[in-house]
Amino acid sequence: MPVHKGIRCNVIIDGSPAIEYSPSMDYITSCVFIAAREGQRYTIEIEASKTGSNWHKIFLYVDGRVLVKAGAERIGDKDLEYEIDTVVDGVADSGYVTERYLEFRKIEVVDEDVKSNQTSDIMIKRLGEILVNIWRCEEPHSEIKNVSPFKPKDAQPVSEKSIKGRSLSHCTQLSSQHRDPRPFIVSMYEAKPIDPDDEPYASFLFRYMSQELLEAQGIAPKPARLIFHGDLRHMDESQKDQEIIRLRKELEESRLKIKQEDEDAGYIAPGVQPAYKKKEKSAAVYIDLTGEDC
Repeated sequence: MPVHKGIRCNVIIDGSPAIEYSPSMDYITSCVFIAAREGQRYTIEIEASKTGSNWHKIFLYVDGRVLVKAGAERIGDKDLEYEIDTVVDGVADSGYVTERYLEFRKIEVVDEDVKSNQTSDIMIKRLGEILVNIWRCEEPHSEIKNVSPFKPKDAQPVSEKSIKGRSLSHCTQLSSQHRDPRPFIVSMYEAKPIDPDDEPYASFLFRYMSQELLEAQGIAPKPARLIFHGDLRHMDESQKDQEIIRLRKELEESRLKIKQEDEDAGYIAPGVQPAYKKKEKSAAVYIDLTGEDC
């Protein structure tokens, strides 16, 4: 995703930033489309400099439900460096935590109207969206150790009627629980936000659906079709070589055109981005319960 207000936020799939389509941006929100595939796990990576604050509050909303409420302190020369690859689902008396991974899954559609008792209107409206809201904060105070963590919700089935006519294919489910082998400190901090509760410093919105839907909607380009000039079966070796040279030239021209369009849009294609290294997970999880869901 393009750098927005000094912050870069990426969805990482298979160790690399997801390919992003149709970027747009306003004063607060940067938005892109990405492709989702059944069973894929993903991670949110955030880096920032020059935000003017050493502390930040981060809320992760997925499909309209809040999965993470966290606070992060400045690390080294970066105002903010944070990674979300799991959500905390429970803390044992021993201090060890159980966690669950974020996974793309096909939306479970049912015939009957289950919206009223299982899935809220906002969850249906926000299906297929990953939203990261970031606020700047003053230095926290009044730390309280061993607070029960925020409990994330699983995605629920939706009625076919409630999503009729919308371009949706996937939601985010939480994987089975696993126990982290290291003890975590789960804490609550009281921190006064610099930015208003209803207006984050920056928001990053990732709308996701299958690659096929992205192409059908004209959001992602369809794969180029190679058109052969003549029947290869009736070409001699010299003619085949010339045809291969022509096709390679067309492919290179197509790649250059896409690269130029990406640069004009203000972001770099994932293929030329620097390699991402897996970050060390912090020894503490900061749970910020200073405000209501935004």
